[in-house]
Amino acid sequence: MLAKRDDAIEVVQLLNRIPQNARERIFYMIEGAALVTGALDDQAEQQEPAS
Repeated sequence: MLAKRDDAIEVVQLLNRIPQNARERIFYMIEGAALVTGALDDQAEQQEPAS
């Protein structure tokens, strides 16, 4: 658990070193990927046959 916490702290520190506009772009890319993944998960659930 401590390793995950340390990794998260390191990521935040790295993000703080880059310019604000780059951080915003990274955020939008991550959010877009999450939306696509969620849509694919929803689509897969709808296509599963009922048991």
